Amino acid sequence: MQSEDLNKLISLTFDESPEVRKQAAKSLGEVDDPAAIFALMELSYDKDPSVRDVALNLLEKRKQSESEVMSFAELFSQKA
Repeated sequence: MQSEDLNKLISLTFDESPEVRKQAAKSLGEVDDPAAIFALMELSYDKDPSVRDVALNLLEKRKQSESEVMSFAELFSQKA
């Protein structure tokens, strides 16, 4: 995926519509790029519970298959 396309996809995570944000999360879940992981982490704090659930489920799947990447990412996602 081109960085321009990834940036457009990440910008959709800020859309007003929860459905658009959920769809963006699903697409980000298929992208092998650290920026996609961080965008999913941001969505795991979304104001809409259904968006949070999608993001958390995708992060959990990533965690199972990419433990090194996710352990680094978890450092930035610790809830205070």
